Amino acid sequence: MESKMNNTLNEMHFRWKVAYISFICSILVIYVHAYNIDIYSITIGESIGGNITYKIEQYFSQVTELAVPFFFLISGMLFFRNFMWENTLIKLKRRLKTLFLPYIIWCSIYYLYFVILTNISFVKKYISMEKVEISIKCWFDWVFINEYYVLWFLKYLIIFIFFTPLIFLLFRIKIGRISIGFLLMIFGYVGVDSGILYLPSGMIWFFTGAWLGIECRTWIVKQMVNNRIRILAIFYIIFVLFTGGNKYCTPKIFLFISIWFVMDFWKGKELPWWMKITFFTYVAHDMILETFEKLYLYFFGIEWYLALIDYVLMPIIIFGVLVTIAYILKRFIPKVWYIISGGR
Repeated sequence: MESKMNNTLNEMHFRWKVAYISFICSILVIYVHAYNIDIYSITIGESIGGNITYKIEQYFSQVTELAVPFFFLISGMLFFRNFMWENTLIKLKRRLKTLFLPYIIWCSIYYLYFVILTNISFVKKYISMEKVEISIKCWFDWVFINEYYVLWFLKYLIIFIFFTPLIFLLFRIKIGRISIGFLLMIFGYVGVDSGILYLPSGMIWFFTGAWLGIECRTWIVKQMVNNRIRILAIFYIIFVLFTGGNKYCTPKIFLFISIWFVMDFWKGKELPWWMKITFFTYVAHDMILETFEKLYLYFFGIEWYLALIDYVLMPIIIFGVLVTIAYILKRFIPKVWYIISGGR
């Protein structure tokens, strides 16, 4: 009975970690797209304020770029942690609802959004993109070929999931005690960090998540009780974030593992609903962010301090808007929410 209870508590803590990290990453993604140095034409040497703004945004752009790799890693880990050959088709069919259908819907939404914006005369002059045509071919291109840049993550994730049976097989075939999948993963890290190997964006991270879910599935659920390791993990996190070591793949995986250890200092509690809308935040934020930033730029103009205010506060405002929209959808038209959020 006690062992069963511990397993339940460990599982709840595992889910809390995943939800919390996913929430933080969803906020970081908004900051990735709020980067505005180029828009405001800020360069080093123009002014003290401009220098400060430039350095702040440059530094935090390195931190916020951790979001997408961590999303891929978590996606791989969640997919494989309870993967078995007999439930392959069930898992793949489920992803049709949770990933493929929402991907089609959100690509279509962004397509229609830019059709409207680029075909309205008094609006299109403020948009630095060509006119989007209204046609089946153009829609097809937006969905399957030239997806809106925010949604590339979903497109690649769908492709990776298509190859999950092969990935699982690679981690099941072993040379001695070491799986071929693990050897390929190490080769990938060495190759990418040394610059001699190019892999599709997110591939190494999804593969790493697969390794955690398959070969470390017991370890990732257990809570770390060794305080020395957790304290060492804190120092590693500080070291990486303040030295820019997260530019490479290898330090990032150790950063993720360190964060995972450090979170064991706290007992996970049920998160509020608005911290669980990470998928919606990811797919919907850029449409609102682009609109708000265009209005902000139009009404206030271009100054370094306005750029800094925009960068710091706009993502918070956008998230507030997203929470409000999510609340309205969940409360009044839950079927629509269920579809566009992939049943989450």
